[in-house]
Amino acid sequence: MKNYYDILGIPQEESSSGIRAAYREAVRRTHPDYAGPESAGAFADVVEAHAVLSDPERRREYNERLRREQRGKARRESVREKVTGPYPRRTAEEAVAGLAVEIILSPEEAARGGAVSFEIPLRARCDFCAGTGQDWFFACPECGGEGIVSHVQPLRVRIPDALRFGDREEIALQPVRIGNFVLTLRMSVRG
Repeated sequence: MKNYYDILGIPQEESSSGIRAAYREAVRRTHPDYAGPESAGAFADVVEAHAVLSDPERRREYNERLRREQRGKARRESVREKVTGPYPRRTAEEAVAGLAVEIILSPEEAARGGAVSFEIPLRARCDFCAGTGQDWFFACPECGGEGIVSHVQPLRVRIPDALRFGDREEIALQPVRIGNFVLTLRMSVRG
């Protein structure tokens, strides 16, 4: 369930005039005419949040659903803690990490394309302890009890030819067996 209060950046007790002001500010930040076509989803969320929170009856119903969901989530977390203990297991597969890299090219490099090599920092599940952080009764000697190890992955990325100023490409790194990572390359042409 979307949290409309978070979308508008307001507390749950916000007045109707505060909701209206937050909506106007959020529209300025997310409208596709100003923020670009990639912000269309965020803009739709802002419009939806305003439609619900500006109507007193819909807001009351939404607040009740939100309270029920939060109570259910708290119960699920309590049950999970009773089963697994208070120490949540952290695995590298749980989160998608992102890294932005800017590559500045001369007009000649942009015209002919090519490849660029660099290294990216990664965190992955420790193979020695299978991500538990434990080696029997002791902390894992490989990850120091973290369950996650850090390393650097070399990467070579092909730069398309005929690149234009400000072009941007997103590359998912699953082909090089990095499934929880998205690399955003922003290639800029400067002369």
